[in-house]
Amino acid sequence: CTPPHHAVEIADNLSLAMKGNEVSGFALRDPRIVCKKKDSELLDSLAEHAPATDHPQAAFLHKVMTTSFESTRYLQEVLDVKRSPVIYPGGAFGNQLKTVAELIVNGSNTRIYYVSLSGFDTHAGQKGAHNRQLQ
Repeated sequence: CTPPHHAVEIADNLSLAMKGNEVSGFALRDPRIVCKKKDSELLDSLAEHAPATDHPQAAFLHKVMTTSFESTRYLQEVLDVKRSPVIYPGGAFGNQLKTVAELIVNGSNTRIYYVSLSGFDTHAGQKGAHNRQLQ
């Protein structure tokens, strides 16, 4: 079984490019802020106590929760080793690059990193502008 953190997207949502039929990547904006200490303790408790159920959906959800939490914790631990002294451009893209660089430098066993740069939708707001021009 491949851990989810072997393919990481630094974002809020998993892009189509990171979704597979059998294995998908793992998306999170910043592993450092995903779990606070009290949340971490709650998730530890939930992960340790697998539900005694005959419902395959409940077992599946527990497995997804547990592996997601384990991957998040792994990435947090890797990122806590050393911060990058390099100054990256401000904004979301620069933050994504910095996170990936820190994961690589600190020895993460992640195989695929995915970042994205938005802002190239030349059709954004086109319908409203077009309607105004036709009046």
